[in-house]
Amino acid sequence: MGRASKRKQAPDGSARHREKRRKMFEDIRLATVGFGLFWPPPDKREPVIVGTGIAIKRPRVILTAAHVLEGLRKEAKTEKGTAAVFTVDSATSSRQEVELSYAVTAITQSLENQQYDVAVVSIERGGFPSRQMAVGYDLAPQEGDQVVTCGWPHGIKLYKGKTVISTFLQGPVSAVIPHPVAAAALRDSYTIQMPVNPGNSGGGVIEVASGKVFGIVMGVYGTTGLATVSPLARCRDMIENAGLDSQGGKR
Repeated sequence: MGRASKRKQAPDGSARHREKRRKMFEDIRLATVGFGLFWPPPDKREPVIVGTGIAIKRPRVILTAAHVLEGLRKEAKTEKGTAAVFTVDSATSSRQEVELSYAVTAITQSLENQQYDVAVVSIERGGFPSRQMAVGYDLAPQEGDQVVTCGWPHGIKLYKGKTVISTFLQGPVSAVIPHPVAAAALRDSYTIQMPVNPGNSGGGVIEVASGKVFGIVMGVYGTTGLATVSPLARCRDMIENAGLDSQGGKR
């Protein structure tokens, strides 16, 4: 009998697909940020995440929903806290527990499109996600196409670095407004079949097939299990001008 080959076999198509999908989900998780409040010392209140955002491949730029920033400003004034971006980017594990680390960066600059409920936050310094997602301005998902989002449903408190973990939701596109034949730049919104909650607002919506962000979670239809997504194609100029100085160079 011949000697069995010791050469490692190349992974089959399904294994490669699983690995590619796993990598995409990891990128999404590490590009996802929380929006919330923190209180500098001597105030001992724990920071709170109330909304979501996603880092994109622009110079230190994060996308979220305009209403997330508006709500944060009001709450910061009422609670005398600081509106901030929370970057959850690493973890260490022992047999007893997992310690998650996060960076907190105050929000200093933003651009907002109230009509489509999209906001662009430029982070000039401080913590920033290690991964960023590409934006698919020309993507035109159809009904039935699978999309995914990551965020903090119902928000979450940060307590000793132990409870800062985001949640994935995946589902199909249910409707394209005004019509599925409309080009990406002419679409006003999408309806997706996902049980999102208020803390998911501002999260990036990614087309599974391409791994690119095409929209931002805007809201939810009551208890129907459907959510509204704002198209990034409608805000392309605002997004592409973010992170640039007055001469068009990177900040």
